[in-house]
Amino acid sequence: MNRLLPFTLALAVTALAAPAIVAAGTAESGVTVSNPAGACQSALPVYEDLIRKRPLATQNEGKRTAFVTCAMVSGGGVIEVLLYLAGTETTPRAVSCTAVAGYNTGPAQYLTKTAMVTGDAQTSLRWENSEFPEQDLGSRFAVSCALPPGTSVNDYTLSWVNY
Repeated sequence: MNRLLPFTLALAVTALAAPAIVAAGTAESGVTVSNPAGACQSALPVYEDLIRKRPLATQNEGKRTAFVTCAMVSGGGVIEVLLYLAGTETTPRAVSCTAVAGYNTGPAQYLTKTAMVTGDAQTSLRWENSEFPEQDLGSRFAVSCALPPGTSVNDYTLSWVNY
């Protein structure tokens, strides 16, 4: 009996520390946060020489605009996406990014937003599911950005819910 006591205690502690099971019909929500090195790639091979994928940013270090595409991971239906941008130049630069929701072979919806980036001050672009009335966003969401020289995608935050 004494040999079972440590096992029983360990089992009890594990059960208490485990997350609660979501009851049927209730929503589970979460937030996915990622640096862009794994999520953002140059859109075409011609941009590879311009883009540097650093641990904390995917940055255009070339002398002309380069396009990157960021595929975002979620655990359910997208509620909101914040894409963080920064730069290395003192001259303000406009960064335009187009959010894409939907399928390659089916209906898709596009929404472009622009932010001014100056120096290394971080700014963000924000998309909400209500801006895509024709799409059930599900877990499909990507962004394509035109990065002028000296600008970068720093990271993203994606909020989601799963019913």
